[in-house]
Amino acid sequence: MDNINVFECIRIINETNIDFKIKKNENCNINIEIRNMLKNEKIFSMITRERTYQLLEALDIKKEKIDMVYEQLISIKTSK
Repeated sequence: MDNINVFECIRIINETNIDFKIKKNENCNINIEIRNMLKNEKIFSMITRERTYQLLEALDIKKEKIDMVYEQLISIKTSK
């Protein structure tokens, strides 16, 4: 994921997870929360690193990739 597309990639992953969980009749409340948060990219500058990691884990981002994705999110929010 490059910086320009990281939020769009997260949106796609999240929407896919929502669809999957709905079809499996599983709880998707955290994904709905993520969907609402993604409406404003600046929200990631207002939440803690730990909370961001929790959200990325909820999206099933591989643990070895979470640091990289987090750093991309940070670089986006500090460059705007």
